[in-house]
Amino acid sequence: MLAIVRRYEAAGFRAWPAAAVHYDGTWVVRLTAGHPAKRLNSVNPLDPGDTQHIADRIG
Repeated sequence: MLAIVRRYEAAGFRAWPAAAVHYDGTWVVRLTAGHPAKRLNSVNPLDPGDTQHIADRIG
């Protein structure tokens, strides 16, 4: 099941590319300033087991 979710996430990342992508461990931070589609700005955990410092990552 997780493999299918990762494929959908990858397809979404390619469909709406961000201007800047940063990695924080297994989390992806996608940023595009000044774009009306707020979906482009997101924090995406790629590993559901990577739960350290969640408040700092999304805050």
